[in-house]
Amino acid sequence: MLDGYIGKNIARLRNQKGWSQELFAAKLQVAEFDITRSTVTKIENGCRNIFAHELPMICRALGCRYEDLLGPVRRPEESGE
Repeated sequence: MLDGYIGKNIARLRNQKGWSQELFAAKLQVAEFDITRSTVTKIENGCRNIFAHELPMICRALGCRYEDLLGPVRRPEESGE
């Protein structure tokens, strides 16, 4: 269940930045995370687990906190934004 939240939150944050999955994968590759666009798709769809060592790289690339990825997808009015 948690990976489903993470994938949806990654997709939401990536889309907010206007990044394609291809561009996001390229940004992660620069951070030495060996990942492809196909793997990004699997993560966002909850078909591939995220490992603990990958989480900091994803957060750095997206400019977010762990909490932004780990919790349920929130609507802006729920988060006070």
